[in-house]
Amino acid sequence: SRRYGSPLALVFVDLDHFKDVNDRLGHLAGDQVLVAAAHALAGGLRDVDVIARHGGEEFAMLLPMTDARGAAEVAERCTRRLSDTPLLVDGISIHVTASMGVAACSGGTCGDLDKLLRVADAALYRAKEGGRDRVEMALRTVHRLNVCGFGGGRMGAVNGVRPNGTVDESSEQSAEVWVGTTYALAALM
Repeated sequence: SRRYGSPLALVFVDLDHFKDVNDRLGHLAGDQVLVAAAHALAGGLRDVDVIARHGGEEFAMLLPMTDARGAAEVAERCTRRLSDTPLLVDGISIHVTASMGVAACSGGTCGDLDKLLRVADAALYRAKEGGRDRVEMALRTVHRLNVCGFGGGRMGAVNGVRPNGTVDESSEQSAEVWVGTTYALAALM
């Protein structure tokens, strides 16, 4: 992001009420739901985007060359992918939703990784407090981060088209789940 002066967005994802899945179906099924959810989320991303398990039932999606509004569109599309398509685990159809928090920095200003992480986490917390199964944007500007301020729930339909117009919802994409979100994010900054 710094090298080319391009924006970078971070989306934190929390699978809603995931503890209920583990309690009802067991931890092995819960692990399978995590894998299926990662595949569903990755299917809404471009090849240059990165998805990583952030811990527990949380994921982080790193979206290089994506501003806040574009990241919100991606997050909304991914939220719909999860809520509209039940995950099949051991022949059982499981309905999963997710809450997402979006933060972004504009080209060349992505200098403080900790602040970007905190801002995205705060937006995620607001999404969970606001009823879950929703996307919330960062609402404040943080030093060195130019963060867009709009939110308030579900956004308009994106119809499966990425901000650059290159997504084919019918194509299968393998989920490449990275470990070490902080390191992956730092590499993109």
